[in-house]
Amino acid sequence: MVWQPSHELQGGKYIIEEILGEEGFEITYKVWHHNLQTYTVIKTINDDLRDDPDYQKYEEKFQQEARILQRLSQQENNHIVSIKDLFVENNICCLMMDFVEGESLEDLVKNRKLSKAEVVNCIQQIAQALIVIHSLGLVHGNVHPGNIIFQNDGTATLIDFGIAGEIIPTSRYKSSKKFAHQVFAPYEQSLGRREPTIDIYSLASSLYFAATGELPVSGNERYTDVILHHNSDPLVPPEAYNYSLSNNVKFAIEKGMKIEPEYRSQSVSNWLELLLTDVVVKVSDFPWLSLGYITFYYSIFGFLLGLSTITITCAITYAIASSFGGTLAIILLPLFSTLIDPSMGMSMIAFYITEFFAFTIAIASALPIGRAYTVSSIYCLFINILLGVENDRSAVLTCILTWILCILFIFTYNCVDKQLKKQSIREDNQEFILAGASLLGVFLGWLVYQLFPQLYLNI
Repeated sequence: MVWQPSHELQGGKYIIEEILGEEGFEITYKVWHHNLQTYTVIKTINDDLRDDPDYQKYEEKFQQEARILQRLSQQENNHIVSIKDLFVENNICCLMMDFVEGESLEDLVKNRKLSKAEVVNCIQQIAQALIVIHSLGLVHGNVHPGNIIFQNDGTATLIDFGIAGEIIPTSRYKSSKKFAHQVFAPYEQSLGRREPTIDIYSLASSLYFAATGELPVSGNERYTDVILHHNSDPLVPPEAYNYSLSNNVKFAIEKGMKIEPEYRSQSVSNWLELLLTDVVVKVSDFPWLSLGYITFYYSIFGFLLGLSTITITCAITYAIASSFGGTLAIILLPLFSTLIDPSMGMSMIAFYITEFFAFTIAIASALPIGRAYTVSSIYCLFINILLGVENDRSAVLTCILTWILCILFIFTYNCVDKQLKKQSIREDNQEFILAGASLLGVFLGWLVYQLFPQLYLNI
């Protein structure tokens, strides 16, 4: 049952003024407190959904977390909406909190462009609120610009906790239903996880919105594109919308909005330090040595493929990087080999294999070389290393050394991938770095063969 305006609660102590929001199991009302002669907010469970199988579970969670949230009112923090009371009206649990007068960050950004000082000041205040919340072992779970209210004195207040958000999507407070606040949540929140890194992602997303005036791409969409489909990150860099952004703001957005939670700042205080301090990445932290090995690894391809033209060389390397092309090569190569005269030398067999890999590029999926599937890469190196091998004993020794190189490559690639994610480097730029190291290796290997072909003949 939805209470209508003028409906009285607690024997006339509270009078319903208007419905602020209704979604899922929750209804939020603006209420007139008759005794105190002021407005307040009451959030209730929607009694019309009592037949829902999850209703009792949500009701218990609502009451449990509401009691815990009352502890926040004892912190005397101006940046957190105060929880005033928890009572039952006609068997309906009601949570009463302060009504915060002001304008939401959502509306402010829509109406005008905010200065850097205004943006940083707002986000800093909300970060301080989250630090208090997390110190009590709680997670807000509903941070977005519609829930950040600017009061007339410049105070920013965080409202509307995502109570029991792991059960159903929570309602919005004084926010347009057309405003897709879900885009500010990381992908793991939709899986029911409630961890501080969720609030960090949402706060960084709110910073993105405040600094650019544009909505970010949702966490679920980014996870699907980057992690599941291995495509580039669809999130537009904030500097593309606002070229005057400072480095610390850009880095705070990048670090806080990492797709995987383990790569984000692990505490709000650490993230806030990034926002307020100019960040300089130490050169010693950059994985130069690991990238050098990746370049060396791919230089073997370039050298061994020097026998063919540079066009064929690049085509082969690109085919290696393709999931479909590499898989197709692995599946069809045994069948293809049966068509070759067994009396042919290994060099001739390798030549045909080279041509086969070049053919697969025509139907290969487009993936950066730096993100090549290691199985395809290892398999191709294992085959092409036999280009100069003419006897079985040498082949065995060469294969052993090759597998060592491949195992080192897997270890090095995973390490450099993690190191790059820790730097102030966008996901797209990480792709370019890895692809650049791979292509550089192929080119250098090919160039060495062109300058010293006798090395190839002496294998």
